[in-house]
Amino acid sequence: MNCYVEHHSFAHLCERATGFLYNVITRYEQRSFQALENNSHTTDIINLKVFNHIKAFYVIGMLSSFEAEYQEDYKDLRGIKEKIKEKNPILAEQLSIFMYAINVLKHGKGDSYEKLLTKKDLPFTIKRNCDFFDEGDVSEINTLIQVDETFLLNCTNLITEISSLLYK
Repeated sequence: MNCYVEHHSFAHLCERATGFLYNVITRYEQRSFQALENNSHTTDIINLKVFNHIKAFYVIGMLSSFEAEYQEDYKDLRGIKEKIKEKNPILAEQLSIFMYAINVLKHGKGDSYEKLLTKKDLPFTIKRNCDFFDEGDVSEINTLIQVDETFLLNCTNLITEISSLLYK
């Protein structure tokens, strides 16, 4: 099997997996929110937090798998970024930003977090000198990056764009 087919399939799998995950989580989140309108069971609150953790676990795994998938052809993430930068510098910068975000999700505050704080107009929400993304949101989990539908879709689209760029 040639590299284009393998990597194109990986991007397609990411698209399908993200769509599936989002649809399942949305369905169960709606059930939990509806249940909370009638009562305040701890189970429903915990379920909402679990769904947010699942999104974070998924996106960390997806971008880590992306990195492993392309390392065979480009040796390491630096090689991938250099090739992308040659062809599309804006896409290379987006990859850097999302890789910083993944590092922040995995490790918390550190170099990646500090680099993100210097960026304007990030395509996701980052905690800046606050304790909450939305105070009073019982489903919020303790992360510095908000992993919502937009974040999931942007990560997936990034993988698809890079795959198309590298393996035309």
